[in-house]
Amino acid sequence: MAETRFGPSKVTKVDVAVTSRAATATGGKLLYRQLLEGANQLGVAGGAVLQSLTGSFRGVPLKHVGSEIGSNQLPVTITVADRFDVLQPWLFQVSPLLRDKGVISVESWTENWQSELRGFHNGVRVDVFTIAAASAKGAPAYQEIAEELRRQGAVWVSVNRAVAGFGSAPGSKRDSRPFHRHYAPMVITALGDFDALAETAEDLRGSLSDSGLVVVSPVMWNAP
Repeated sequence: MAETRFGPSKVTKVDVAVTSRAATATGGKLLYRQLLEGANQLGVAGGAVLQSLTGSFRGVPLKHVGSEIGSNQLPVTITVADRFDVLQPWLFQVSPLLRDKGVISVESWTENWQSELRGFHNGVRVDVFTIAAASAKGAPAYQEIAEELRRQGAVWVSVNRAVAGFGSAPGSKRDSRPFHRHYAPMVITALGDFDALAETAEDLRGSLSDSGLVVVSPVMWNAP
């Protein structure tokens, strides 16, 4: 049997959230491209770049536009996955490049590697799944959820619109192609300290009822 690079619980996922797709690194190169290329050059197993509609960083709202097309100012997240020992050299590269421009979160880390994440905080990631049609206080629910997470001290909040999906929320089983925007699945993601976000996540579970799902995951995060 051929040897595999991975085994049970050996994969670590790292998300690097950047405040703007137009943010640049040294030499004027786009920051998200430099981070992705750096991971590739180090032999990381896989990576992707996701673009968000809006969000906030350290309590400051980020640019918000109605369409993901035609704007290079929207926040992006670089997601990579591999064993921690493969990702560690890349993490050392990321922190100085990211300074004041975003946040790093590490999931599926093991206690053996916790001491290697110097400057990182124990915290949580909150993912809220709903649909664009859901409303709260007379406004789109995803906007209210993102704002509440920001108010409660999340270091990072992002809002993403999916192109298709399904779920238990009324209307969510409809065709969610881009031109059916009213029923498009929405994912709101927040990072921060447990004390700041855990209670808010429980409150969101109650308020969403059957119109959404809230998932809380332990992470380590750093906003250099």
